[in-house]
Amino acid sequence: MPIRDCLRTWPPCWVDLATSDPAAGRSFYGEMFGWTAEVDSRPEAGGYAQFFHDGHAVAGIGPIGSDTPPLLDAPCVKASK
Repeated sequence: MPIRDCLRTWPPCWVDLATSDPAAGRSFYGEMFGWTAEVDSRPEAGGYAQFFHDGHAVAGIGPIGSDTPPLLDAPCVKASK
């Protein structure tokens, strides 16, 4: 993933995913994009992890809260390997 100035070129510059299965998400996106995940071990982080590519943080993933109401979010994102 190229390092870009997001304000100048307007590509996506950070993605955060809340999911019911963060471990599966880390595995899926790690394999798809060649990212490595580092889980924040602090209890207050709640299992949140950051993905890294070439030493740069590129995205985040964490568990969706059990008290979170059902969400409908339909962004237009296309990814391919």
